[in-house]
Amino acid sequence: MTFCPDWLMGSPHLDTSSWLYLWVYLVFFNGLWVLVPVLLLVRSWSSLKQLHDITPDDVTTHRKKM
Repeated sequence: MTFCPDWLMGSPHLDTSSWLYLWVYLVFFNGLWVLVPVLLLVRSWSSLKQLHDITPDDVTTHRKKM
């Protein structure tokens, strides 16, 4: 959202002439802003799915074992 429009329009303020600026600063560090929330969403989704897969019988069986 912050770098892609400038990159697509060829903004002179976004220097991509060096591999360091392009691959490390632009791709890697901005990719973290995409990767981390996606991983958190997947983890939350799987936790919620496990929670909804528990049936009432599983809860009462678990309570009797305790």
